[in-house]
Amino acid sequence: MYPAPASTPSPDATPVPIGRRIACRWACFGAASAALAVLGAVLTVLAAVDMARPGRGPFMSFGRSAFLLLFCGTLAFVCLRMAERHRHLAISTDFAGLWITERDAGAVIAWNDVAAIGLHEYALTGSSSRFFKSWSIELRLHEPLEPGDPLLDSFVLPADPPRYMIRLPHGTRIDAMAAVRARVPELWQEAPDAD
Repeated sequence: MYPAPASTPSPDATPVPIGRRIACRWACFGAASAALAVLGAVLTVLAAVDMARPGRGPFMSFGRSAFLLLFCGTLAFVCLRMAERHRHLAISTDFAGLWITERDAGAVIAWNDVAAIGLHEYALTGSSSRFFKSWSIELRLHEPLEPGDPLLDSFVLPADPPRYMIRLPHGTRIDAMAAVRARVPELWQEAPDAD
């Protein structure tokens, strides 16, 4: 029915970058953690100077400052690594399938394997507020999923039946819907228009 996927997306593929907003969020957390780590470093130096004076200061102030430095420094490192990892995450659609690319890695979900595609809305906190809702594109396949692709395995939703779920950051839902529906309108099952 659909052509077999090539090794890369076709030149006329429709790309939708979904990782930039995720990376920006991680980078903000990383910057805040780095600022707290710098504060911890300053407090550690001040506590060490205070301990060197006669009538030595309490050890716990040095320990707390050092803990703040180590904890926030580690947290900043993790957050900035996550930002770098997600910065290049994108989906794109062409005549053969839906591509997921992340830096140099890429994987395709062929349209021939897909039984239905839908948009799923879920509340992050149980609130009915628009701010706390998020969206994902879910792809159900004809056959059971076969694990083995390191990139695609991170998008598997362990439901019954298992399916692929691609979370969409705020501001990318409309573009992602349009990219999929333009290629395979017959596979699209849900099309909510309210934002």
